[in-house]
Amino acid sequence: MVADLVRHMLGDDPDSLFIPDDYEWGLRAPRAPGFIIENGARRQLERKLTQLEDGTIAVCGPRGAGKSTLLEQCVKKAGFGVIVQAPATYAPHDFLLSLSVQLCEKYMRARGYEPTGFARLSPARRALRRIWLQAKRLSRWASFAVPATALVVLGLSASVRSFYKQYATSASDAARAYASAIRHDVTVIWQGHTVVASLAVTIGGIIWWKSRHEAWLARMLGRLWMCGIRPTGLLLAWISATTLLLDGQIRRQALNLHTTQPEALYRAVGYAGGLLLVGWFLRFVRDLEVEFPLGRWRIILE
Repeated sequence: MVADLVRHMLGDDPDSLFIPDDYEWGLRAPRAPGFIIENGARRQLERKLTQLEDGTIAVCGPRGAGKSTLLEQCVKKAGFGVIVQAPATYAPHDFLLSLSVQLCEKYMRARGYEPTGFARLSPARRALRRIWLQAKRLSRWASFAVPATALVVLGLSASVRSFYKQYATSASDAARAYASAIRHDVTVIWQGHTVVASLAVTIGGIIWWKSRHEAWLARMLGRLWMCGIRPTGLLLAWISATTLLLDGQIRRQALNLHTTQPEALYRAVGYAGGLLLVGWFLRFVRDLEVEFPLGRWRIILE
């Protein structure tokens, strides 16, 4: 009826501007409470709101159908509500931030407090703040990294120097031999003397390029790392213990102690056995998931 009336009042020039002479039809205030008509959509929305404790309800319809009016009426009826018009284009983070700010401000006003105004920080202050946060993070990291590195370097310095003096020559010879072998293989493939190796290298390059967007390679390497790191660590530990038994200097010293000071040797073996037993006992107790109170603290043996 409104559309027909507007077309009738426009007369012979439908492209002219519509300037009403009076507002008794309510065109001046299209969302005034006196002109809202009870309809099925409003009753359905109110019924859904009474049925849901939390959740999401979508309201859809063409432009001008009354979606905003419907939402405003629901917010007015609610004990506490916020209605925000989403812009046509926006950054999700900024929109959520502005929505949170409006929600907090309205809640504070509902509780009788006036929210303070927000002041935008200058770029210089934001940069200084970012630098300060990075400096705090770096200082905390350095407070752990520097002492740990110093202790590890101090503890391993003698072993590393001894290891370098003993194996530096053989390691460099082995590295040169491997580098020479690789250089020879690359030269042979480059000159085309081995067709099978050239084909294998070509297929490997194509597979590697096609796997740049695949996640299976990273997952496979991660699984290999997670599955292999524990056995590798245990193997290194057992190898270290085995090398102690095979070391000639340690065996000579043990024989010397057995001849001259047998009680010192037996005491050392007893200490080592006792430490192993304590380690196995703690591991066994840890698997029991034992907890007990100690004053204000609660001790978890794990």
